[in-house]
Amino acid sequence: MKATATPVVRDTVFRDSLESAIAAPPEAEKTKKAVKRRLVVRPPAAVLPEALPQPKRARELSHGCAPGVDRRTAERLKKGRMEIEGRLDLHGMSREDAHRATLSFVSGARLSGKRCILIVTGKGKGILQSELPRWLNLPPIREQILSFSHARPQDGGSGAVYVLLKRDRSVP
Repeated sequence: MKATATPVVRDTVFRDSLESAIAAPPEAEKTKKAVKRRLVVRPPAAVLPEALPQPKRARELSHGCAPGVDRRTAERLKKGRMEIEGRLDLHGMSREDAHRATLSFVSGARLSGKRCILIVTGKGKGILQSELPRWLNLPPIREQILSFSHARPQDGGSGAVYVLLKRDRSVP
C-alpha cells in the first residue's frame, strides 16, 4: 500500500495556528501560570552595570587633529605661531625613561599654567618618534592635552611635536 501525502495550503496552517492561539484550552492557561511562577525576576535595566552611564572617553588624537580646539587656535598651533612655553628633549633616552619624562613634563607644565610645549624626539624613524603619539593618547596624559602637531622646521620639523595643553582651571 502506497501512502499519498495531501498538499498543505499555507493559509490554512497559519489560520489553524492563529485559532489555537486565540482560543487556548484551559490546560494551556494552567501551564502558562505555572511558567510565570518559575520566571526569575530581574532588576530594572537602570540597575544593570551595562546600563550605567559610562565615563566619557576622550577621542584619540593624531597629528594635527584638534577636536576640542577652535579653528584659529588649531591653525596657530600647526603653523608654529603659538609661544612655546616649555621644551623637552628626549634625545638619548630609553623608551621607559622617555615615557616617564614625557608624563612628568606634561603634568608639570600643565600645573604651572603652560599652554604650548615642544617635545623633541629626533628625526628619522626612531622608536621615540613612533611611540610619542601613543603616549600622548594614554589616559594619564590624554586628559591633559587638547591637540598635538608636527613642529615647523625651525622648531625641529618632523623630529618634534607641538603639544597644546588644557588650561588648569584651578590655577588663577
